[in-house]
Amino acid sequence: MMSQFRILIVDDEVHAIRGIEAGVKWGELGITSIHTAHNLRQAQEVFQNHKVDLLLSDIDMPRGSGIDLLRWVRENYPSTEAVFLTCHSDFSYAKQAIQLKSLNYLLKPVDYHELEEVLKSALEKIKNDREINMVEESYLHLQKIHSSIMKERFWLDLLNQVVPSSLDKIQDHMKYHKVTFPEKTTFLPCLIHVQRWKDGLTVQEERILETAFKNAVEEKFSKNNVNAPVVSLATGYLLVIFPLETPVDSAELKTNCDLFIAEFSRYFSCNLCCYLGKQVPIHKLVTMVDKLKELDRNNVTLTNKTIEFKGVNGKICTIPKIPSDAWTGVLKSGPKEKILNEIQEYFESWHNHGGITAQSLHLFYQDYLQMLFYVLQVKGLQANQVFTQNLLTDRPEKVFRSLNSLHE
Repeated sequence: MMSQFRILIVDDEVHAIRGIEAGVKWGELGITSIHTAHNLRQAQEVFQNHKVDLLLSDIDMPRGSGIDLLRWVRENYPSTEAVFLTCHSDFSYAKQAIQLKSLNYLLKPVDYHELEEVLKSALEKIKNDREINMVEESYLHLQKIHSSIMKERFWLDLLNQVVPSSLDKIQDHMKYHKVTFPEKTTFLPCLIHVQRWKDGLTVQEERILETAFKNAVEEKFSKNNVNAPVVSLATGYLLVIFPLETPVDSAELKTNCDLFIAEFSRYFSCNLCCYLGKQVPIHKLVTMVDKLKELDRNNVTLTNKTIEFKGVNGKICTIPKIPSDAWTGVLKSGPKEKILNEIQEYFESWHNHGGITAQSLHLFYQDYLQMLFYVLQVKGLQANQVFTQNLLTDRPEKVFRSLNSLHE
């Protein structure tokens, strides 16, 4: 495919411009756009409103010379190439043109065939420069991707404990992966978990949303701290690691998390939580991240919230006493609505009671199954005759993800 070029012709003589426009075979050169100007100011306006690849300009103009114009172009549009036309053979003009990196210098009246050859050489240089720039940009892009992969590999190795959590081993690993931070840097992890996407999504749609999720997190949290990595831990889980040289403003960070949750959950119709850790040295980061994961596992009641790590929870896991006799009686004889209402009231009371953890959901479920199997035995029924599917469903991790999921 032929390259397309745009040219600006500048001359204070209208007939000179018309002659050049008529005399040059522009289509054969690949020039698809021709702009004209009669003085310095008009030429500057063209540059400010259009892309110009090649400048063809007279030198001798009353309101700003071609040399003045090229000097301005070099300051503002350095990639534009230039060819000069002049009535004078004074070498001082040629010298100034050369100093400003003009490609050529032709005397008027110009031979159109000679001008075409000069323009062809200029356009060939522009084409070659474009190709070189594309190669350089591709190389820099690949370098950036490689650097990004190396850095993410370091954080994954650290979090997966491929690297021992000793400061000297971590520092060796940082040097290998070209990850550097000032000596007194501490790290604050923020775990972000999408608890539930909207219903009815296909696997492909969820994958697309996962990509959008990571892009949104990077846009929100990395734009003000380019050294803050965003690491994918698992489906629906991202970890942002903030490197900090001074104590963080926790209130401001929490506000940013709250804003992200409000925007993202509304736009993507999902539920999520952010878990903020404490600032720790790098060799204690894995332990802090594990505490955030535990905080997430035991969050079975809150959604669309920012939850700060306050310390280890020493509460004993308990559940409100199940009214076994009453529920057993209803399960034996019905009606179905009565047991559903009883469970609704129990769950509401449990939620108000607080202190609910993932383990307490398991304890409740075990006690409820024990009661259910007792009723089946009394009625002389086999479990496989009543339940055609696994009682824990095909995805038990989702059943115990929240109090609402277990209730359903």
